[in-house]
Amino acid sequence: MPLEAVPNQIRASRAWVLAVGLLIDAGFIQLDRLYLQGRLGERFSFENESSYPERYQNAKELGLALLAGLCASKNRSPLYRCWLGIYGYFFVDDSFELHETLGRWISTHVRFPVPFGLRGQDIGELVVSGVAGLAACAALAWAWNRSDEHARYMSKIMIGLVVALAVFGIVIDMLHIIATGTWQYRLGILEDGGEMVVITMMLWFMYTHRQDAPRTD
Repeated sequence: MPLEAVPNQIRASRAWVLAVGLLIDAGFIQLDRLYLQGRLGERFSFENESSYPERYQNAKELGLALLAGLCASKNRSPLYRCWLGIYGYFFVDDSFELHETLGRWISTHVRFPVPFGLRGQDIGELVVSGVAGLAACAALAWAWNRSDEHARYMSKIMIGLVVALAVFGIVIDMLHIIATGTWQYRLGILEDGGEMVVITMMLWFMYTHRQDAPRTD
């Protein structure tokens, strides 16, 4: 349901849910800054896969997959099943470092030219992310005309958010790797903090859309 069709009272309550989520994100970003300044331990670092911020991020990604599953069970539009697969990949990839592991394996078996001071593993990770992105695009293109208006509306918003996630997770990440000095510090916070905020917006949008999506038999 488009935002303008939502009653004001419901819209206000949903805005509060988003505001709380973004405040939690801001808190974790500040804790990571304190870690980088040497004032907190590694449990508060975005770079530590067992840290509190990473566990929080993993929980949000799992929530995304579950909400997409609920939408798919409520509405038979194939686009919801596509998003279930995409969110499931996000959760598995982030929880088990899938693209890092595969990228490292690829870099040991294929010798890529490595530009701009990047590592072979970085190019391998780009290959994995590129293949996953192409598969997702192909699935969405196939499902688009087979789905209803509500599923297409949701997908337009979500595609924009995925593009934003890719900017932080791929483009900013590459710049962070090759940067030095204070720029490396700033880009590191921008990369991880940006990813956290975008995932929160995805989760909030899927939560509100699940309530509005029509049921089909």
